[in-house]
Amino acid sequence: MRLGLIAIGSVLLSMPALAQEASKADAPKSATAGALPKPNTAADPIVVTTLKAPDRATVRNLVQAITPVVPFEEPLPRFDAPVCFASTGLDRPTMERIGDRLAENAMLAGLQLAGSGCKPNVAILFVNDVDRAVKMLLARRWWLFGDRLPAEVRTITHEAGPVRAWSNSELRSAQGMPRGEAVLAKNLPVNEGVVMSSPTASRIEARVQRDMLVSIVLVERAAVIGKTTTQVADYLSMRTLAVIRPNHASGRDSILTLFDADMTEPPEALTVFDRGYLKGLYAGNANQYAALKIGKITRTILAGAPPRVPAVTAREHPE
Repeated sequence: MRLGLIAIGSVLLSMPALAQEASKADAPKSATAGALPKPNTAADPIVVTTLKAPDRATVRNLVQAITPVVPFEEPLPRFDAPVCFASTGLDRPTMERIGDRLAENAMLAGLQLAGSGCKPNVAILFVNDVDRAVKMLLARRWWLFGDRLPAEVRTITHEAGPVRAWSNSELRSAQGMPRGEAVLAKNLPVNEGVVMSSPTASRIEARVQRDMLVSIVLVERAAVIGKTTTQVADYLSMRTLAVIRPNHASGRDSILTLFDADMTEPPEALTVFDRGYLKGLYAGNANQYAALKIGKITRTILAGAPPRVPAVTAREHPE
């Protein structure tokens, strides 16, 4: 699937082509830098140390940390409709590579793609000055921020780093029906304007789901120079397909650290944690309570972790 192009008025400026990216696997390696030490030819005994499997509590804590706090009786926001990606601000070949990767990640997470000619519900803008761009959007396209309170908008506009991201969502019935739709025709019970088709209560699932309607991300162009299209697309997958608090992932093994100032060697792609998060979020029904969904995400991450093999190290033979 190719990433489409959209225009956002005078907010976007012209952009030179993204610098050529070189694969680490194909790059020539120095004879000394990063070279493995020469093996000891002496008959050394082998010391075997066992690596621990991922700790469930640690994984769950990180899931809770990056997941926004929602009322207990509400589900986590996620897309219910097929996703349609659109972007602008980079050269077309680069955007197409990013778009292909975004589509691949969406399908692996369990989402459907809207197909060609679709109406975008995921917009990615590469801009020269992210602070200036988001302020211009707020002034000229204020409706893109939905019905957020001023304090919530300030949280978005004051995010640190070269990225600004947000999504607009709304509560719908457990069957995905918009507020008030077909109430008169079907005479369904209504609670706070949301159509309810089932009067029964459940300790597992809510009577509503929170559907993401649109995700918007602004990225400073200078920040993507030196990053691969896979890294950029995988980061954008986390920021567009889920509502994430990336600052809580600092120092962890996650693509969310891609633009952290102190991250010298960020992940080259989605990590086991990242893929498990997206798969767990989109597994099962959309109206599952947030606390139970966090547990599902945690189990999905742990299930996707590769088996740990013993680490073998050499120790000098005692004289």
